[in-house]
Amino acid sequence: MVKSLLSVFRPGQTELDFSDFEQAQAYIDLFGGEEYVRSKYPLFYRAWQQTQKSASEQLNDTKSGIQTYGGSLDMIHTVTDQKTCSDNDSVSTRLVSDARFTGVPPVSVFMQGEMSDETEHTLIDAFSTLYTPEDFDGNDFLTKTFGDDLKNVYADKTKMIHAQTAFSYSDNNGMLRAERCEQKTTLLGGSEMIKEMAITDPKSSKNNRQINYVYGRPADANTDYSVTDEEAHVERNHDGTGKSTGIYMKINGEFTTIDTATPIKYAVDAQSYKTQLQFANEGVVYYDHDSSEIAKFFKVSGKKVEFSYAPFWGAGERIDCRKFGTNTTLYLHLQGYFKCDLGGKLGECNIPFSIKSVDSPSGSEFYYSKNSSEVYIPPLHILWGCFSKKCWVRMADGSKKVITELVSGETVKCEDGSSAEVISVSVGGHEDKMVHIQTVDGHLIEVSDYHPVKTKDGTVAALDLRPNDVVVLEDGESPILYIYLVDYDDEVCSVLLNGKFLIANGFVTGDAEVQKNVQHRAAETLGSEALALSKEMEDAFKELL
Repeated sequence: MVKSLLSVFRPGQTELDFSDFEQAQAYIDLFGGEEYVRSKYPLFYRAWQQTQKSASEQLNDTKSGIQTYGGSLDMIHTVTDQKTCSDNDSVSTRLVSDARFTGVPPVSVFMQGEMSDETEHTLIDAFSTLYTPEDFDGNDFLTKTFGDDLKNVYADKTKMIHAQTAFSYSDNNGMLRAERCEQKTTLLGGSEMIKEMAITDPKSSKNNRQINYVYGRPADANTDYSVTDEEAHVERNHDGTGKSTGIYMKINGEFTTIDTATPIKYAVDAQSYKTQLQFANEGVVYYDHDSSEIAKFFKVSGKKVEFSYAPFWGAGERIDCRKFGTNTTLYLHLQGYFKCDLGGKLGECNIPFSIKSVDSPSGSEFYYSKNSSEVYIPPLHILWGCFSKKCWVRMADGSKKVITELVSGETVKCEDGSSAEVISVSVGGHEDKMVHIQTVDGHLIEVSDYHPVKTKDGTVAALDLRPNDVVVLEDGESPILYIYLVDYDDEVCSVLLNGKFLIANGFVTGDAEVQKNVQHRAAETLGSEALALSKEMEDAFKELL
């Protein structure tokens, strides 16, 4: 008999709170109780204890909207077979649940879900699946489908479907996490109630690989959105150090319902999951407008619903600029429900809609979907600065100049001996720490973690460099002797040369444009301790199957 991870969660709860004794105990009881887990799975037991302690300490961070773990369970969404889709056909419909992980691969993941027919009070489908680190292999998504073909089950019928999934895992630091999500939706003969959906903002105007934002500096040729400090409401922290800001991002679009569904209003009473930006390495930031405020962003015109979300996210808690880093990839996850009138005995129901950033559109187009409640957009890329303010730059005439004293129109020396005009220089963004690089022959520089540094094997982000990597200098090459993070707690300087490499502190380094496109080395694999924990958790999860 399958033990239910879903039963551990309280009604309406989306994430287990390990600082709550009852919830922490309920989770460990699922695996046989405290004494059993301690004797049979000591590493798993220690991770559970560590998470309880850490959860209490991190409670303030959670309240401010910043999470420290690397996983999120997306809202369950409907998927239609586009090949058979037409207004007159009964569409093949499935319900899919996605779990996203970022950074290092997680330790073994247990994912469980069920789908029921609320109209007939029957169970349609259920699953319980165990994933190991090998199942990721560079892919940060886990996807599980239930109801592979609801068309065959509910052709020409109307049913209310309730789907819920949960997953549990440990990260590479031995911290446990468990999340749950659910969705209720009405299926009309297996057909989606959204006829088409289109996004006008945010959009990439160049290559659709990413949507490029720059903060606090002028736009360049590859910028889709330029955000001034005033728009982002950048301000000093209360203690006078660093900066804090809100995210400034437009979310505009529209969707059209099918002929038999008349849109009414945004469903403020529905269980909607918070709109969020998933940081590639820094956790989650939530959109802090409540449902009643969001309802004002929607306009109904016949079958068409237009929406325009307030672009400033930080109306409540401020966001420390240091959470952005200088080169940050974000994934937008926007979910909501809209109330529609189905007419006759069917009455009103809430239909889901979703906007999701993905690295590839999974066979569908970006920004537009036909007969689907979900639309895809590329990841969002936010750029701040590059260099420490202490760096010097080699000018075209051979002299040195402190980077903060550079001005637009001046010329600097490039790696090949040529010169390049400075398009823009800006000081902004805040870094708590910088990467300190020192070579065997004594050259040293401090740059942001994603700043591009040229090596004999190609351009590498600073945080990916390792001792003995050979870097390219203006007067030759030299292996790295030391590389480590140093306290910085100051603003950083960004230089734009239209994608050229300049000389800074004797190192050949890229400008802000090169920084956008630098390729990063593969994520680190699990260490020996994490692998041992993975094996224990895999065995423990198997007892639930």
